[in-house]
Amino acid sequence: MIIWAMSLLPALLILGWSLRQARLPKTDFVSAGLTAEEAQRLKRILKEPQEDAVPRLQDDSVRVVTALEEPRSGAGEPAPQAGSDARLDKSILSMIKDNTFGIMAAEKPAYDAILSKLRSESLAELESIAHGDLPFAVLMLAPDRYRGEIVTLEGDVRRINKLPESFEAWLFTAESGLNPYRIVFPSLPDGVPLGDDLTPPIRVRVTGYFFKRFSYATANDFHTAPLLLAKTLTPLARHNPVAVPPTKNSRSLTFLAIGILVTFVIGGLTVEMIARRRSRRRECSPEETPDSPPDFSWLKRP
Repeated sequence: MIIWAMSLLPALLILGWSLRQARLPKTDFVSAGLTAEEAQRLKRILKEPQEDAVPRLQDDSVRVVTALEEPRSGAGEPAPQAGSDARLDKSILSMIKDNTFGIMAAEKPAYDAILSKLRSESLAELESIAHGDLPFAVLMLAPDRYRGEIVTLEGDVRRINKLPESFEAWLFTAESGLNPYRIVFPSLPDGVPLGDDLTPPIRVRVTGYFFKRFSYATANDFHTAPLLLAKTLTPLARHNPVAVPPTKNSRSLTFLAIGILVTFVIGGLTVEMIARRRSRRRECSPEETPDSPPDFSWLKRP
């Protein structure tokens, strides 16, 4: 029984993992309005940092590099922002490069200027001229078109960390699935905690400037995410998450795990039934004793 129970452990682990994968949100970029070619290109962008690979990290940590070189001297057209003090002078964005790790030295002046502007701008003014309909895929596929544009997002924050002069949050929206946005902002609202694994995640709205496609390293791979420089996070009331149907691969894993589990159960029950039958037969049969040797002592009598 102990061996049988131990043999069930792998099947139970596979079953639990596959059921968890089936519940995780997935993003089908084709059904999100992209062509098959655009969806394939986006999947490549999500894992193609331009710089040389850096060592992978341990556990679930994230590497953020602040400077890597020495200092030196389609969803339509962007909405017009004329007449607003919140608009950016796009000329300061000319040195920004996508798919790079951290903030390059050449990008630092624009990065600092935007964060300084956010400290003085009104959140209401930013929200009044922000795009509220720019999907994750659009920012990733057309970063040059929307660089410096103001974007409003709503989603779940699962990690908030303190940087030397600001904060960073990793935001997941309904349409980005498991692909996060990296949000950098100068001030943290009262009552919002720091943490690498916020459970449950914090539902927020955020408005900020799209800066670039930002590359980062995790324990298992390299990834790319949209980087937004925002004023702050605005916590929202929690809502019931929308159920996401499992993907084809998740369903296949679930059926495989269930099949393995059923096979182990049937095999274990069969072995146990055979063992019990043999035990009953031994209990019901009379105890066998060896026959006594024949007595030939009478042949020795005179």
